[in-house]
Amino acid sequence: MLCEHGVPDFKEPAVSIRLVAVHSTAAADLALWAHLAAEPSLELSVLFSHRDESGRGQPSEASFHHEFLPARRIGRNVDRGTSVVWNVGLEERLGDLSPDLLLVGGYGNLTALRAAIWAQKRNVPWFMFSETWIRGSRYWLKRLILPPLLARASGFVVLGQPQARYIRDLGGVAPFVVIGSNRDLLSLSKRTDEVRAAFANSRQRKKFLFLGRLVEGKGLNNLLSSFRGIQSRLSQWDLIVVGDGPMAEEVHGLSGRGVRVEHISAVPFDRIPNILAQADVLVLPSRFEPWGQVVPEAMAAGLPVIASDRVGSASHFIEEAVTGWTFPVDDSIALAKVLEAASLADLRTMSGNAKSKALQWDVRQAAARITELASIIIQHS
Repeated sequence: MLCEHGVPDFKEPAVSIRLVAVHSTAAADLALWAHLAAEPSLELSVLFSHRDESGRGQPSEASFHHEFLPARRIGRNVDRGTSVVWNVGLEERLGDLSPDLLLVGGYGNLTALRAAIWAQKRNVPWFMFSETWIRGSRYWLKRLILPPLLARASGFVVLGQPQARYIRDLGGVAPFVVIGSNRDLLSLSKRTDEVRAAFANSRQRKKFLFLGRLVEGKGLNNLLSSFRGIQSRLSQWDLIVVGDGPMAEEVHGLSGRGVRVEHISAVPFDRIPNILAQADVLVLPSRFEPWGQVVPEAMAAGLPVIASDRVGSASHFIEEAVTGWTFPVDDSIALAKVLEAASLADLRTMSGNAKSKALQWDVRQAAARITELASIIIQHS
């Protein structure tokens, strides 16, 4: 019998499960690992394939057993901010830890694929985080390579229902749980409210916010073009661009030509609430965004969100004109229209709607569902 998340009903295990997670970097998921480690039914160890360079999480913040595997970088995608590494001694370390269950960080991670193959050879059950739901130009290659792998997985953790459908389409048949965020949205929300209250009387203008790498793949050029074209009709609105990258000079150039855009270099993750507290609407016009964690983060902070239809989390979190707006990717005219719609909307009501929606998918919910799935897999293995 399946429950609403795609997993069968289960009984709480009598003994704890030795769960080893193999993941890319520490940055994005510290809160999730910490909450999983606090689950009484799990004994968690996390193996990271490499150290993160974004500043979104530091090893000193990790309150769970973790290791950084020896790594050699063999590739890098600057636009997506990802690295490909080879970890020496991965299989030996997995053998030392002797997991009851393995959780791997997706089919696009070389280290995770090696870990899944190790588990398969030793009859250790394993499950995975899914990655993208988007049928891009290489979808034919995924349909060729991934089905045999996904068919062997014992379960899936998916970000949003679109990913669940994507996994099924590629041949995944095991139980799954749906999560909406691996971040501590509740703490982020509270901290942003505190900062906003402290500076409430000093804010006089409304602000759109772009937060991310300043690269073409984020669709920043479309946002800059759209905002420049309509700023005369949005007299009370400015645009804040936060991040670093190749397009920083273009942002500065627009500012010098009278466009109301302010550039702030990338900030440490602990200062994100300060940035969110300055803004009224987040804009994420990405050309390709497998998920986009900044969407639930911004909504938890009370910001309605404008996102392209290529942002994975958009269909999960955005209700049109209720919690935000979506527009067709690379359509500058459509983006300009939703920017204008946002400038005329009841943002106070939408702010409450956005926060309520996001906090339903806090990391605590994710940890509980993953623990539930781990118990199911052990009982049926």
